[in-house]
Amino acid sequence: MVWPLSEVALKGSVEAALEGLIEPTLIGDEAQMKALAARMGLDINSYPILHAETETRAAELGVAMCRSGNAQAMMKGSLHTDELMKVAMARDTGLRTSRRISHVFIMDTPAYSRTLLITDAAINITPELEDRFISCRTPSTWLLPWAFMNPRWRCCRPSRR
Repeated sequence: MVWPLSEVALKGSVEAALEGLIEPTLIGDEAQMKALAARMGLDINSYPILHAETETRAAELGVAMCRSGNAQAMMKGSLHTDELMKVAMARDTGLRTSRRISHVFIMDTPAYSRTLLITDAAINITPELEDRFISCRTPSTWLLPWAFMNPRWRCCRPSRR
């Protein structure tokens, strides 16, 4: 989890770990994470922490973990998306491959009975048909082990003016 320095990000990391969905490494300012956890009554002592003084450095550490195989996925905490994506998309040091980059917002809301998975809301803004297919296929390959079974896909495209 890169820069989990908001209540939502830190609590989400801990809850996902307690559910057995992830084995988080918390990447960010160690003192701030520990202070936030203490204020929230969360125990983060069992999770590895990589200290980073800035959002950019946290993103670099997260990308390096993925590149080296020490992490299978990278979750965005409370840092700005552009800070994370700038590092993740760097040609020589990022996570780019020959495949299209994709991302997923995972939302659980009391207003809806199912978990919502929203792909590519910030990356592939005006996708063509093939891009939309990839946006659905790619996340499904790594979400199925998490028991997101029987997904209902809706492909939307913003109107063009």
